Amino acid sequence: GKLHCQHQLHRRNRVLYMDIDIHHGDAVQNYFYTKSNVLTVSFHRYSPGFFPDSGGMHERGKDEGLGYNLNLQLPIHLTDDEFKDIYNQTLTKLISAYQPHALVLVVGADGLKRDPLITSQGCQGWNLSPEGLAEIVKGTALTCAKPPTSSSSPLLNGSINHNKHGAIKLLLLGGGGYNDVQTARTFTLCSAAACAGVRKNMVEELPRDVPRHDYFDRYGPDFLLQQNAPFVEHVEYDDENDEKENISISINQMHEPDRSKITTTERYNQAVNESTIDDENRFGAEQDVIHTPQKQTTQLIIKAPLQKKNNEREQLFQDCRNATNLTVAFIQGRKEQQAEGQQANTAVYNNLEKILW
Repeated sequence: GKLHCQHQLHRRNRVLYMDIDIHHGDAVQNYFYTKSNVLTVSFHRYSPGFFPDSGGMHERGKDEGLGYNLNLQLPIHLTDDEFKDIYNQTLTKLISAYQPHALVLVVGADGLKRDPLITSQGCQGWNLSPEGLAEIVKGTALTCAKPPTSSSSPLLNGSINHNKHGAIKLLLLGGGGYNDVQTARTFTLCSAAACAGVRKNMVEELPRDVPRHDYFDRYGPDFLLQQNAPFVEHVEYDDENDEKENISISINQMHEPDRSKITTTERYNQAVNESTIDDENRFGAEQDVIHTPQKQTTQLIIKAPLQKKNNEREQLFQDCRNATNLTVAFIQGRKEQQAEGQQANTAVYNNLEKILW
């Protein structure tokens, strides 16, 4: 990705670099941190202790690169629909504002549901699917083939004129992924989806079944390239580290439920029952729930945390939208400054942040 960006810079082109790996794209960010001709954008999980422990929204570039580095922190248990919504909003706004000549998209498969590396670190992963990531890539390819004009945004004026064809060059790269079968599915689907600009239904034209090869047995029991299996909604927790608390709750369970038919709420209740919960942290006062019947206990535990966590998730998405709007406004302001021969103004950026945040 860095090499392609460098190649485009030699041609005096602007590059939009989009990283949708669950880990922060720190290496590329650091390399172009002081440059304005590469706009680096990273969608990732951000939490203390989560590798590489960088990618905060306060990391926005420096010197000439101030305002050209965007970090978007997304919550755990991120679903396909949630990701597509925030990604598409961001992509359209940035292309309209920045008017890139080329777009580098790095797709990581470590955001897939039950990725072994992420789940080994605790319940901190995303709930994405190979099909969902392929839809992201397909939408990006179609957007690059016919990019939106600046006039489509109320913040901007004018139109995009990249080259005689009006298209943005797209380079697709693979990122992390530690479930080899799901990663192979993802990269196959995404490679086909990247062709959507010239062959719109390439993904649909792929064979339904996985072809026989040396590792064919790993794709059982269905041996399908596209599974299209619905994913369970994210499980809500009040605190990611609840399982590390010191106060335990005893629950009398009559039988083990059929996990194939369990609902999202029941899954949450089951997780609570199998964990240790600090009720004083949840409610502000210690409550005695030992030996309470299961139904009453779980209602008591989940009523407040669910609302709190939903509010926190929505706030993260709103922060992403605010950060994107700030970047768009600043890029437009920099264009006006450059037209007048002025240098980057940190005070202008800070004032925009106060207005838009």
